[in-house]
Amino acid sequence: MKAALSRGSAVFCFLYEDGVLLADRTRDIPQGEDDPSRQLTELTRLESCEVVACITAAERRGIHEHQLIDGIRLGGLGEWTEQLQSADRVVQFR
Repeated sequence: MKAALSRGSAVFCFLYEDGVLLADRTRDIPQGEDDPSRQLTELTRLESCEVVACITAAERRGIHEHQLIDGIRLGGLGEWTEQLQSADRVVQFR
């Protein structure tokens, strides 16, 4: 995603299934392990990068909107489908 952003491309990242766990600011990361959410947080600060977590997958995993990392919002599969139609490339985290 960073490479696409550095080339001036807009990025839409849809977190689906267990991928929504990356959006949870309250999850516990064991000491000594990298937190991939930190990198995701950096990307959400960029104007041309939008990160959306699947609302259904989040609800099934007990993640609510107030638990989301700043810059990530909840959205549905309809939005994901719309983005797929106009995308040059697709990255999905499941």
